[in-house]
Amino acid sequence: MNFLIKRWYLLIPLLLLASPLVIILYFMGTYGYTFDESVECFKAVGKADTKFRTGTYTEAKFHEVQPGFSGKDIFERLGIPLERHDGDTKWCYSVPVGGTEYYHERTFVMEGGKVKSVICRFHTPATKD
Repeated sequence: MNFLIKRWYLLIPLLLLASPLVIILYFMGTYGYTFDESVECFKAVGKADTKFRTGTYTEAKFHEVQPGFSGKDIFERLGIPLERHDGDTKWCYSVPVGGTEYYHERTFVMEGGKVKSVICRFHTPATKD
């Protein structure tokens, strides 16, 4: 401990090297992304801009919805989506701002009034639909 007290300045490079890892772990914990998605999210800091549904929407409520849930269940939990596409089969609870290609995508793919799949990812130009 005495070594660190006398040479506290040696911790600064260590803290600078550790900060990206801390940010990546934050993305993993907050958004539930994999390590690779979190790294992509970290690389896009400053390029990403996302508009989320306001009001009753939360990440926790979004993650509660599973395939098989009805549209009514979604409306009760999250409210009306920001956008609907493809003949009302794609419900978007987040959209990119200003045409950016980097954003947090939160979408339900609907079929027959029920959730067919849930899209929860960090969208990049390389992301395939």
